[in-house]
Amino acid sequence: MVMVVRKRSVRGIACLIALASFALGFAYALGAPVSHVQRVSFSKEEGRTLMTVITDGRPEIKLTLNRAANVLTARINVAAGVNVLAEPGYTDDVIRMVGLRRDNETGETLLDIAFAKPTVSYFLTSVPGQPGAVVNFRALDKPVRVTGIGPEAFTRRKPPESADGAAPAAQVAQAALPAPSPAPAVPAPAAPPAEPAAPASAAPEALVETAPAPLPVAPPPAPVVVDPQRFAKVDEAYGKLQDQAGRTQFTVFMQKYRLEQYDEAVRLADEFLAQYPQSLYRERTMYLRAEALYILSKKDQAYLQQALAAFNQAIAAFPDSPRAQQAMMHKASLYGDVGFNIEALTEYGGLLRLAPQGKFNVAAMFARAQIYIAQQKFQLAYNELEKILLLYPNRREVRDVKYLIAESYFDRGQYEVAAAIFNEAIKQWPTFPKTHPATFLKIAETNFKLGAKRKAMEDWFSIVNLFPTAMEGRKAMLRIGEVYGESNQQKAAAATFERLIRQYPKNNEAILARLRLASLGVENPELVKDSVIFDYQAFADPLATFEEVIRKYPGKEYAQEALKRKGRALAIQKRYVASIMAFKELLREYPAERMSGEVFDAVRQNFLKMIDTFYAQEGFFTVLLTYYNNFDPFLRGIEDPRVLVMIADSYQAMTLHDRAIEYYRLTSRFDEQNNLLERTAFSIAQATLSNNDYAGAERLLRRFLRQFPNAPQTGDARHLLGDALYRLERPAEAATEWRIAVERDPRNPRAPLSAYYLGLAYKEARQYALAFDAFNRAIDSWRPSVLTGGEPAYFIDSHYQLAETAYLDGDFPGAIRLAGQAAARYPENARNPWMEYIVSSSYERVNKDDQALASLKDISERYAQTTIGKVAAAKLSHSEWKRKNQAIIYD
Repeated sequence: MVMVVRKRSVRGIACLIALASFALGFAYALGAPVSHVQRVSFSKEEGRTLMTVITDGRPEIKLTLNRAANVLTARINVAAGVNVLAEPGYTDDVIRMVGLRRDNETGETLLDIAFAKPTVSYFLTSVPGQPGAVVNFRALDKPVRVTGIGPEAFTRRKPPESADGAAPAAQVAQAALPAPSPAPAVPAPAAPPAEPAAPASAAPEALVETAPAPLPVAPPPAPVVVDPQRFAKVDEAYGKLQDQAGRTQFTVFMQKYRLEQYDEAVRLADEFLAQYPQSLYRERTMYLRAEALYILSKKDQAYLQQALAAFNQAIAAFPDSPRAQQAMMHKASLYGDVGFNIEALTEYGGLLRLAPQGKFNVAAMFARAQIYIAQQKFQLAYNELEKILLLYPNRREVRDVKYLIAESYFDRGQYEVAAAIFNEAIKQWPTFPKTHPATFLKIAETNFKLGAKRKAMEDWFSIVNLFPTAMEGRKAMLRIGEVYGESNQQKAAAATFERLIRQYPKNNEAILARLRLASLGVENPELVKDSVIFDYQAFADPLATFEEVIRKYPGKEYAQEALKRKGRALAIQKRYVASIMAFKELLREYPAERMSGEVFDAVRQNFLKMIDTFYAQEGFFTVLLTYYNNFDPFLRGIEDPRVLVMIADSYQAMTLHDRAIEYYRLTSRFDEQNNLLERTAFSIAQATLSNNDYAGAERLLRRFLRQFPNAPQTGDARHLLGDALYRLERPAEAATEWRIAVERDPRNPRAPLSAYYLGLAYKEARQYALAFDAFNRAIDSWRPSVLTGGEPAYFIDSHYQLAETAYLDGDFPGAIRLAGQAAARYPENARNPWMEYIVSSSYERVNKDDQALASLKDISERYAQTTIGKVAAAKLSHSEWKRKNQAIIYD
């Protein structure tokens, strides 16, 4: 009984404590200060609008969007008499208008924001460092579209009626929905607001909770009400944007590209880029056009220059494109295809600097290493691949390049270095050689070269057992026989060769085995006897074997070795004259067989003669291709100034101006007799000007004119000096140089162009008489050439410039004559309407009003849609008015 009373007492005390805690908390909540908004301001930033709400406590803001009216309502607490809106009339490209009003039911202040865009996203964030909130508004570029609804869904249709004439349930449900409320009025903040009805957004607060009546069947959900007009306008605007961007043409281009119809894709891309210069598809089009040309150039090098130019244009227009890295990779690959290894290395290096962590950096470093290996710069290649090893130790390429480096040293004959790298790679990847027979074969050969013959024989036998039918297995068997022969185990060697011939009679290694077996027959005819089981025919008649191989495989390595062994065989038989003839034939058919100094020099001279021939035919690209392909070993270290200047001129013709300057200076260094000093000095200045270094070109050209006043290039130097001065915005000095150059050497091929430039400079300075003479000189001094083709643009323009200059100088009869001559000479030229207008104006100046009016009328009718036609029509109307109102016009 005492325990029961005690438990009840404890429960009572606990209830009293709980009630006291609740009362204290409720009192604290009632006494807590209410947060009020102190200021609301709007600001515009790039791509968004910010609404900043500053409060004196924790912000309490409720946002409600009225989609029908496109108005966002913010419920805020504002102290009485405080005007919190800093800019009542604020508007920008996102917000159409803002205003304050009061909700009569709740007493809260409503801040209405009307949007100017149909689709605006918004989100709420805090204000850094003080109480308040920031609402970020951003207009969406594309409207929200309903998936699966076609254009026919956006047209109003009369709903079907039921059999009894009543509207269907969906129509009734739709009719029962409340109509969207209009946009709330935004009154001026100074005037007290009226007592409007609560907007649609305030409807939820006015609802009274009632117990829902049970229904036997749940009604179907109300259909979504779609405003067809709004979506129709959006679709129309979106379609216009697509047309302006050229999406249809872009899609056709992409179809051709995906179908690998690259020639047609390039043509469509050119048309697209010309028609839609501001399209949002321009970036993809430019890069894909370059990729199409890249693929074509891989098949036909005639597309090479176009592909390089396309990549340059795409990268220059969109350097930050995600496609730029792949474009640089392919550009470097194109340079590598034609042997321009220096340019390829430069492009790969630029890619690595641009994106050191990019997805193509491993491929770029690997490609650089391969170029270095091809150039036999093995240390540089090893360094490049070491970077991959350090930066990407888990990449598969690390294993491959490690073995590749070792193989490259093996090919070079640096077997000790190759063995060290092979051993290092085998420690890391011991099973790789056993799955790559070509590498395993080079490892065995490396061991043999370093004297480890036993280890080499073990490796060769392993290769034969692992790859019995592969080419490497046959080569290993051939090497086993050769080592037996070198070790005086000639019977074992003959047996190995015979087995190879019998098992693989149609393979290349069997042919080589026959040659070796024939050599054994020459060295020791009594080694083996005829056999009905084994095939020793090559051993029995070695010279016939050599002749058969030479006859059956001309130009092949088998015939080359057969000639070598035939010469040795004849020498062993003391048939010396025949042996000498065989070696001469070897040197004639295979000059690379014995690279003696004499043969080496002969080969080099042949290549230099090829360069000379291509240069004489202006085949500058072929000159550089020959130079690059045979640089190592034949053309390395050339010191002949005559050859170096031809290579420099070829670089200049291919617009590789920096490389041209480098080789011109190299020519000057080895030109000890100064036979080419004037030519190289002028060419360096010319290349500097072509490289857009106008100040440097001016300095070099003035130095050239001082040092070589009587050089054959003096006239060209003055023409170029005028060009440099004009580029440096010194037209008076440029005109002086052009005038001196034209007067001193009027037969110079450059004289007509300089005379044309001189005329433009005089015309700009309003020295019309001098300009007239200069344009006449440009026309008179030009001579047609088979190389240049038709009339150049400056020659054609000089005729029109003459007519304009005569008109500006007041020689109106001359203007009439010259304008008519220009229009008659070039009837399809776009400037002919302007010439006709000059003729009409000149008639008016010489008081031939009837002819002037007739000409104006003709111009206004024939060129009605052009600016000239409209000007002529206006002038004609003015003349008619003057004629009718002579009485009110003062002289």
